Amino acid sequence: MQALGDDGYSKAIMWTVDSDDYDGISADQITKNVLNNASPGTIVLMHAGSFAPGTPGALPTIISTLKADGYKFVTIDELLAYQGSATPTIPSTGTNYTVKPGDTLGKIAAAYRLTVQALAIANDISNINVITVSQLLTIPANTSSSTSGTKYTVKSGDTLGKVAAAYGVTVQAIANANGISNVNVLSVGKVLTIPAKTSSSGTKYTVKSGDTLGKIAAAYRVTVQALANANSIANVNVVRVGQVLVIP
Repeated sequence: MQALGDDGYSKAIMWTVDSDDYDGISADQITKNVLNNASPGTIVLMHAGSFAPGTPGALPTIISTLKADGYKFVTIDELLAYQGSATPTIPSTGTNYTVKPGDTLGKIAAAYRLTVQALAIANDISNINVITVSQLLTIPANTSSSTSGTKYTVKSGDTLGKVAAAYGVTVQAIANANGISNVNVLSVGKVLTIPAKTSSSGTKYTVKSGDTLGKIAAAYRVTVQALANANSIANVNVVRVGQVLVIP
């Protein structure tokens, strides 16, 4: 890094979405890897060569789909300027969003700077892992105020970890706020008080089955790359069940 700096390079640029095309996978799988993880500011890692035979076939679909979803392709300088610009205005109550292929509730919530649970509650969604293409979502008003005093009614399939992640607080914080001694036992219909969110710096999270770095980053409202950097993760598409992550 020092040598590059001495040569006049002012920045080191890292990708945020790995297409995995260098593994020789199909064009269809490359397309899914990119579209399922695309979000504003994404830098996609792709390759040209005999070791990535699926890339030429994947690119037309990736480009046309992202353009149809409202994305545009820019240079690194343009991307850095965009990321350094003023914070965009957060949509107000009543704004609608139509679900697109590859969307998840976490991705949409992160784009609007909301919690997954706030989005789920506003749209009466009981299973935050299931949304359908073309589904019309109401985007609730965003507020930076404390969530202290917010109430949440436990639904079928909920766990304390899932609720905590949705609100960006720790399991123990919710347990403490509600006098819960066994964090593995939660009754459907129980009304929980959501405590105020505090800084997550230094918080530990243990990777569970089905987790991705993107899902965890969205839950804690940090970027995938910040999470990867904090844990020295070279491939953002690979996390292991049981792996303990530091939340920056």
